[in-house]
Amino acid sequence: MGDAHVYLDHIEALQEQLTREPVEFPELIIKRDDRGSGIMDGWKEEEFEVVGYKPHKGIKMKMSV
Repeated sequence: MGDAHVYLDHIEALQEQLTREPVEFPELIIKRDDRGSGIMDGWKEEEFEVVGYKPHKGIKMKMSV
């Protein structure tokens, strides 16, 4: 982590996050023949599929400004 700002009201939530086991990364499937061309104009949401995404439940934190 390069530049993290941790405030006092974040500590409890971050301690909870540290107790979690990491999960496997999901796989992104691109359903197009022109993938890798570097041109993404006109791509649509239905041309992507995320497989194996298993997130932990959310942790609420206050936004410090």
